Amino acid sequence: EWFNNKKNGYGVTTFRDGTKEEGKYKNNILVNDKRKPSKLFLLRSSKFRDKIDTSLNNSMKSATNAQQKAEIAMARANNARSKAHSAEIYAKQARSDSVEARVSAKLAAPDFRQPGEDKPQTYIPLDIDRQSDGKLVTSTPINVGVPNGRLPVPSNFVPNTSMSLPS
Repeated sequence: EWFNNKKNGYGVTTFRDGTKEEGKYKNNILVNDKRKPSKLFLLRSSKFRDKIDTSLNNSMKSATNAQQKAEIAMARANNARSKAHSAEIYAKQARSDSVEARVSAKLAAPDFRQPGEDKPQTYIPLDIDRQSDGKLVTSTPINVGVPNGRLPVPSNFVPNTSMSLPS
C-alpha cells in the first residue's frame, strides 16, 4: 500500500487485470520500469536533449552542404561540356581549313610535298560529327584511322578558286 495512495519511490503495483508495474515511481507516475529501462527519462535530461539537437543541426548542415556541392559540381560539368562542344566545333573548322589549304597548295604548286604527309595520321572522330538533331548517335562505328593516312575531303567541298594562281 502506498501512503495516501501517492506512488513515490520504488515499489510494485498490481492491477485488477493481473498486470504488474515494478520500478521507480515519482508523483504517482512510473518513471523507471525495473524490467526494461525507459528511454523517456533520458529525454527529460537537458544534456541528452542538447546532444540530440546538436546532432540534428549538424546533420541538417551536412545535408545543405552536400546539396550545394552537388549543385556546384553540376554547374562545373555543364561548363566543361559546353567548352568541349565549342572545342569540337573549332577542331572541325580547323580540319576543313586544313583540307582547303592542302587543296589550294596542290593547285598552286603540284610538285610541293607537305613534310610529314607520308606518315599515316590517326583520324579522331568528333562527337559533333556523330550527332543527329543535337543527340549523340553511338551506334555508328568509330574509325581509328583513315585510309592512306589522309584526312577525308567532304563530298560537298569546293576549293577556294578566287585566289589568283602564279603562272
